[in-house]
Amino acid sequence: MKAITSVLITLAAFNTSIVFAQPGSLDLSFGTGGKATASFEPPEDVGRHAALQADGKIVQTGYSYNLGIGVVRYNTNGTLDNTFGGDGKVTTDIGTSYDEGYDVAIQQDGKIVVAGSSYNTSGNSDFAVVRYNTDGSLDNTFSDDGKVTTKIGSSDDVGYSLSIQQDGKIVVAGYSFQGGKAVFALVRYNADGSLDNSFDSDGKVTTAIGNGDDIGWSVTLQPDGKILLAGLSSNGSDYDFALLRYNTNGSLDNSFDGDGKVTTAIGSGDDVGFSVAIQPDGKILMAGYSFNGSDYDFALVRYNSDGSLDKSFDGDGKVTTAIGNSHDLGYSVAVQQNGKIVVAGTSYSTSNSDFALVRYNTNGSLDFSFDGDGKVITDFNNTNDDAASVSLQSDGKIVVAGTTRTSQSVFAVARYNGDAILPVTLISFIATNTGKSVLLNWQTANELNNNYFSVERSANGISFQEIGEVKSKGNSSQPQQYSFEDYNILNEHNYYRLKQVDNDGKFTYSKIVSVDFVASQTIKLYPNPVKNILRVEGLNPSINTTLSIIDVSGKLIQQLTITGSIYAYNLQKLTAGNYYIKIEADKKITILKFIKE
Repeated sequence: MKAITSVLITLAAFNTSIVFAQPGSLDLSFGTGGKATASFEPPEDVGRHAALQADGKIVQTGYSYNLGIGVVRYNTNGTLDNTFGGDGKVTTDIGTSYDEGYDVAIQQDGKIVVAGSSYNTSGNSDFAVVRYNTDGSLDNTFSDDGKVTTKIGSSDDVGYSLSIQQDGKIVVAGYSFQGGKAVFALVRYNADGSLDNSFDSDGKVTTAIGNGDDIGWSVTLQPDGKILLAGLSSNGSDYDFALLRYNTNGSLDNSFDGDGKVTTAIGSGDDVGFSVAIQPDGKILMAGYSFNGSDYDFALVRYNSDGSLDKSFDGDGKVTTAIGNSHDLGYSVAVQQNGKIVVAGTSYSTSNSDFALVRYNTNGSLDFSFDGDGKVITDFNNTNDDAASVSLQSDGKIVVAGTTRTSQSVFAVARYNGDAILPVTLISFIATNTGKSVLLNWQTANELNNNYFSVERSANGISFQEIGEVKSKGNSSQPQQYSFEDYNILNEHNYYRLKQVDNDGKFTYSKIVSVDFVASQTIKLYPNPVKNILRVEGLNPSINTTLSIIDVSGKLIQQLTITGSIYAYNLQKLTAGNYYIKIEADKKITILKFIKE
C-alpha cells in the first residue's frame, strides 16, 4: 500500500481551502480507518452486494446462516443506522431451509428490494425477491407479505442480480438448471410482486447459449429499456464471457451481434464474466476474471453497442490485470462521472485474500493517479476478505462491499477517496409531459464556478444531441431552480440528460430521464413508406389541427394549421429518409413515424 498524500487547492475567490485525499486511499471519515463491519449471529454471516440511498446511507445484503436473508444499513460515517430495524440490521426467513440475498437495489420511493434464492420443500432453490419499507419492515403491498419466490424449472433456480425499471417493474437475473445444465434466466415482476405476463407471456425467460452450463451473474438496463445480462458460457472445454441483450418484451435482440448473444474468449482457460455496466456513450463494460496459464487475473472487456468488441479499448477490447502473486478475481464494475472505470474483487496471496480495487482510464490503461499504480489492496483483519460489489457516491467516493472473516465471517464495507467532483450538486432532474411539450426541471443544492447546463436529447437513450443551453448562477450556496421546455418532440420516446459545464471546460453528465408520447390509434398515415402523396386520416374536423414534419434530429421541416378530417401532403421534393409527423389538436399531441422513399 502507498502512503496517503494530499493535494491542497486554494480557492482565492472564497478564501477557502479544500483538501482532497489521494484517489484510492481509504476514507478515514468512514468507520474505523475507512472500514466497517456488521454481524448477526454465529456461525456465519456472508455479505454481498450493496446499494446507495439518495441520502448517502449504504444498504448491504447477504445472508446469516441461521436467520435467512440479511440486510444492513450503514450511516454515511459507517456506523449502523438504528432507524433501520431498530439496530441497523434485518433478517428475513422465507422458506424451510437456506435463504440467501445476493443483490440489492433502491426504488425511487426509497423502498429496498433484495434478490436471491430460497430453498423449497423439494430441496431445490427458487428465485426470491423481498421488498422492505425504508424502516426495514417488510412491505406488505408487495405480494401481500413482502416476499416472492418463483420456480422456473424443475430443479435449482438462483437469482443473482436485479435492476428496477423506470416504471417500477423489477428484473431479476440468474440461472435455472434445466435438462442437466444451467441456462441464463430472467424474471420480471410488476411493482406489486406479481409476474409480468407481458414479458415472454409468463414473466420468465430462459436462454441457452452452448451445450454446457450458462450462468447469468449480472443484469442492467439500457436507457431504451433493453436488458443486458452478463455471465459465463461453457464452450465445451472451458468458460467464456457471455453477454445477452433482450428486448423489453423478453425476446432476444437480434440487432446485438445478429442473435442477441455474444461470447468472448480472453485467456488460455476459463474466462468468467461477473458484472456489466453501461457507459454514457452506450458502450458496454463487462468485468470478471481470466486464467493466464497459472492463475487468474482481473479481466475487463468493452463492447460497442452492437455487441462487437471495441478495439479502441487497449487495442482489442480486452484488458487483464494481475494484482497479487496468486488469483485475482474481478466481481463488479462501475463507471465514474469522468469516464474512468473501477473494478472491485478479491486478490489472493499465499496466506489469505483481500479486497482489491483497480481503476482504468477510458482507453483501458491503468490509472496511475489512483494510489500510484492503479491498484489498491485492503486487508481487514489479516484473514480472508472477499469483495462482491462496487458503488460510486455522488461525491466521487468509492464503496466496496463484501465479507471479512474473524472468528466468524461478517458483512464488510470499505470506502475509498475518489477524484474531486465538479462543484455542483444536482438534487433533482425531472421531465414532465405537458401534452404539447416536455418540461424539464432541475434543482442544485450548491454551485461553485458553474458555467452553464447543456440540455441534450436522444431518440434511443444512447446518441444525444444538444437542444439548448441554460446559463447557471455560477456560484451559490443556496438551492437553485432551473427549467427548459422542449417543443420539438422527437417521437414516442424522448430521453434527456444535462451536461453541466464548469468555467474551465470540465463537464459531467446527469442521469437520463425519459418521457413517452403514446401515439393515437385513430389517426393513420397512408401510404407508408411514401413516394409522393402522404394522406393523414382520422383528424377531428371540428377543431384546428397543427401538423408538423420533423426529421430524426428534431429539426422542423414544415408546419401548417388545417381544419378537416383528412390532409394530403405532397412530399415529392422531400429528401428520402425517416421522419415524424407531430399532430397537435385540443391540447393533445400525437406523433407518427413515416418513411420517405
